[in-house]
Amino acid sequence: MNREGVKKLLLDRERDEVVRLALLDRRVLRVLLGLLYDADDYVHWLAIDALGHAGAGLAADNPEKVRDLVRRLLWALNDESGGNPWGATGAIGAVIAARPDLFSGYLSMIVPLADDVSTCPEFIWTLGAVGRIRPDLASEYTPFLLAALGSGRAAIRGYAAWCLGVLRAGEAAAALTACLGDAAEVAVYEGDGVYRRRPVGAIAAASLARIGEG
Repeated sequence: MNREGVKKLLLDRERDEVVRLALLDRRVLRVLLGLLYDADDYVHWLAIDALGHAGAGLAADNPEKVRDLVRRLLWALNDESGGNPWGATGAIGAVIAARPDLFSGYLSMIVPLADDVSTCPEFIWTLGAVGRIRPDLASEYTPFLLAALGSGRAAIRGYAAWCLGVLRAGEAAAALTACLGDAAEVAVYEGDGVYRRRPVGAIAAASLARIGEG
């Protein structure tokens, strides 16, 4: 299947079909890797999500092939690669989130990317995606997320506010309350095809509600 065919399936919310095809034909996996760089941010995130699920499927039979994929993505993040690293952080995060029992060790390897404003939102998304499954792996980064709420980049503030809600970080309540007046609009990919543009303050309010639910 070609790029446009895979892209259409993703936009039609047919992720499971894309994953099935990727497991049958590795060319589809290569198409997904290419879609990490799509100009449409939503497609970019759908490709990240699908790669994580495809990685989980591959790992069932051959975890080493998934490790090879992660190593390629890590190389893309290396300055020496000369490539565009956009999407690689999120793709690694999606693989970790899909099978933290096998790949959680890679989380520490992408921590340095939190210092780069271009890759920080994907790193924070990774913490949220992993934290849904294994909160113990992500909760140690709560101080970093609290600091990220004060970032000068709205996307970082938005993802941090969202992630703190996912982690139900009670200690973040005061900091999130301080963000309620933040009117900067950001789009946050929440997983499973959910992609919403809202003011940072609205994201903070939703996270406060989630924390309040316990």
